[in-house]
Amino acid sequence: MVERGLLAPLDPASFPLADVFPEVRLGDYHTVDGVKYAVPEKFVYNAITFDSARVTLDQARAIATLSDPAMAGQIAI
Repeated sequence: MVERGLLAPLDPASFPLADVFPEVRLGDYHTVDGVKYAVPEKFVYNAITFDSARVTLDQARAIATLSDPAMAGQIAI
């Protein structure tokens, strides 16, 4: 994206990361040739929970299951 001119450089001083876990900072992903173009936005663990008596593992793995009205109350993120 940087090579295509789709991102503008950011001033690192405007985005202090001292309170962000080092594992989330991902500096290599946010800089090109030492210039910062991005910052981490969020850090959460995503998990899908489901009632295995009502939802099969294959259903839980299918993204379409999350929007299936028949699965309301059976699966959640």
